[in-house]
This record gives sequence, structure tokens and C-alpha cells, in this order.
Amino acid sequence: MNLLNKTNISFCFICIYLANCQPQLGEIRRRDLNLESIEDILNHDIQFLEEKSGLCTYSTKTNFLNCFGVNETFGCGAISRMNNLKNVSLELTNLKIVENNFTLDLIEKDTNFTFVIPKNKRKIVVSIKNIDDFQEPGIYIKNDDCWSNILSFIHNITQVNFKLFLFL
Repeated sequence: MNLLNKTNISFCFICIYLANCQPQLGEIRRRDLNLESIEDILNHDIQFLEEKSGLCTYSTKTNFLNCFGVNETFGCGAISRMNNLKNVSLELTNLKIVENNFTLDLIEKDTNFTFVIPKNKRKIVVSIKNIDDFQEPGIYIKNDDCWSNILSFIHNITQVNFKLFLFL
């Protein structure tokens, strides 16, 4: 299954590289991967899904949100609304989806935020919603049917792991 275009990209794991930002202690060093490698990682994760677990992914390179479950797989076109985020390149693989009124927040497990910008220590929460009124960074799902599929998916799955790939 070809989930992503086969284009070489460069990004880092769990590390945010901003202009004039130096890697900090505990960060994993930057390395080059290509989208084919990311596809292999995702295909491996999909093979080991349990009956009531799921996996969703979003990349600003493809502007597509994909969700995979044992009995259901779908994808939605999405629009990146990463307001005020520039020169950010990261991969987060340990996110959970938390329902918050009319939005779905992507939260790092054991925290209340998605990631922290090292330069100013600002905590960022990335959200998914189908209303285009973003004040904070987020992912806009314009299609109502896709939005309904996402909500149904997270309500029917006990545990949904979310992988977020940002290349801004």
C-alpha cells in the first residue's frame, strides 16, 4: 500500500529545529529519511494493530489524514493551519487524541500539550476540527463526511495512536 509519495525529505525525530535553535540534551539527532522509509514504519505499525486499537497519521507534506483499524481504513484530505509556526520539522509518534468540545486535540501521552518550542518554551497543542476558526495550530477537515468518519473511528476504537509529521 503506497501511503505517501516517494520524495526524499529531511527531518528529525522528537526534535524541533527552528531558526537559530541548537539541539538540546536528550534530543535525538537529525537524520535523513525518505518517505519510503516512513511508509515502511507505518506499514509495520499497521500489521500489529489489535482488534480495538487504531492508528492515524497526518503529514504536512501530503496534507492527508489517514486512519487504520483492524476493520476500517480511510483517509481524508486536510488543510494545514499551523499558524505562527515556521521553520519547524518534526515527527511525533506518541500522541493520543483527546476530545475537547468540538475539537480533537493531539496530546503527547502523559502531558497536556503536543510539543514544546525549545527556543521560547511555548507549549503547543495541535487540534483537528472541521470549523475553520483556528487561533492555534491545527488540521482543518473541510469535508463533513470525513469529519464524521474520524469521530466514529475514535468513538469505536479503544486506543488510537496518532503520528504527526510537520515540515514547515
